Amino acid sequence: MANNTILMGTRSRYTLERTAAGTITPGDLCTIGSADTVTVNAGAADADPQLLFALEDQASGNGIDDDYASGDGVVLQIAARGDLIYATLDSGESVATGAALESAGNGHLQAHTTGAVVAHAAETVDASSESTRIKVRAV
Repeated sequence: MANNTILMGTRSRYTLERTAAGTITPGDLCTIGSADTVTVNAGAADADPQLLFALEDQASGNGIDDDYASGDGVVLQIAARGDLIYATLDSGESVATGAALESAGNGHLQAHTTGAVVAHAAETVDASSESTRIKVRAV
């Protein structure tokens, strides 16, 4: 069964909005830059990523498959430990429940290598042939 929301469970709903400086898909791991705009996290195995995930733009009637375009206002969740997020596992990855995940450098997540762990897989997912949605718990 497909999910229709990125933020699936949280103890505190702390969101903010910034202007997109490129295309962003709900569920992407994001970064706010020096110009106070938001982009997907571009650091693969990032040692210090911001724990920001793009949410769907419910106020505009958009769902999780509706991308934000450059210049759009992006709604972001500041992830807290334990938040259940519907993120994206990068193409070529396959992880089991509990696996540590890090930034893949394109807004997606990948199995942990050397970067900071941003989440743990809350389900087993095989994205070996294409990027796939995955439920994760923020750390």
